[in-house]
Amino acid sequence: MTSSGQRNRILLATNHTYPPQRVGGSESSIHNLCMVLPEVGFDVGVYSSWSINCPRGLRYFLRSISSSSSLICDTDFKYPVFRSRTIEAGVDDVITTFNPDLVIVNSGFPIRLAEEFVERGIPTIVYIRDALFENLGGLVRNHPLIRYLTTSEDLSSKFESFSGIPTEPIPPIVQPALYK
Repeated sequence: MTSSGQRNRILLATNHTYPPQRVGGSESSIHNLCMVLPEVGFDVGVYSSWSINCPRGLRYFLRSISSSSSLICDTDFKYPVFRSRTIEAGVDDVITTFNPDLVIVNSGFPIRLAEEFVERGIPTIVYIRDALFENLGGLVRNHPLIRYLTTSEDLSSKFESFSGIPTEPIPPIVQPALYK
């Protein structure tokens, strides 16, 4: 909670598309975080790209041309999913619309997207999910507004060897009920 009694707002962001357009490990992990974080006092939202060539693509296209914003918003989940055709172009709109206190950037060249939020003064976490550090999409750097998390102790060790920056390991949240 903030000092005014409002809940802190966390935006989980990815350069990838998001369900129903893409379903994979990072998308499942983002969704699981979005289901758990409200239980511990946070408001959450997701920011992703969208593609006309994926499920609902035509629907998103039609909504986007009738909008004055670069964003469209789904409410199919228990949290808002903001989508932009060009992910960098929608950053200002998603900040204005959702007003995040913290952004957690996931897959799809996450550093490139993280830099967009950091340039606007928003604390940002890059959540590293694999050891393909060449796919981070930018320079790993120490900055007061950027932190790095990994999915395991082993990955934390590899990332620190690669970058010289220590990280905290936080394993992905798995909700067994969703898989039964």
